[in-house]
Amino acid sequence: MVSLKLKSKNLGWIAKVQKKRYTYSTSLSKLVAVGSVLKSGDKLYSYLCEDDKGRNVVVTYLDGEQREKGKNIKLIDYNTFIDK
Repeated sequence: MVSLKLKSKNLGWIAKVQKKRYTYSTSLSKLVAVGSVLKSGDKLYSYLCEDDKGRNVVVTYLDGEQREKGKNIKLIDYNTFIDK
């Protein structure tokens, strides 16, 4: 497991998990989208991780880049991938 040291930007939000047919999704706060200069259609890469206490954590990169440049991913479907 990769250990990450994160610096807080003092911005937090609550997102509810929604389900439409077979797809689960969450929303992104408008403050986060505007502050990160995101626009409709931008790709965000998210990774399921575990912290040192065993809690599940989702890390989402808001710059549209993968975790490590040049790293290959295997697509499971249009929105889901395995990081190789």
